[in-house]
Amino acid sequence: MIKQIKKKPWSVEKKLAFACLLLNITAAPGIGTFLWGLKKLGIKQLVLSIIGMLMMLFGKAFTIIGSVVIGIAWIWSVMTGIKIMKDVR
Repeated sequence: MIKQIKKKPWSVEKKLAFACLLLNITAAPGIGTFLWGLKKLGIKQLVLSIIGMLMMLFGKAFTIIGSVVIGIAWIWSVMTGIKIMKDVR
């Protein structure tokens, strides 16, 4: 006989944490972090990504550096989103 495991539905807080993670992944680095309430950290992540985007406007060498800066901001914000998800559990 197979036992069925009943999963608890996610709490509202868990759903909000997941939404913040998705925002950090898809919209812009730092948006989800900011909305979660980590305002200073979210602003730092967003500013870093904006600096990276602006750097991409100034030629080939800056395009590469700007891409790296955006990548760093994105990875940082995704890691923050994952930490938010773990803290809610």
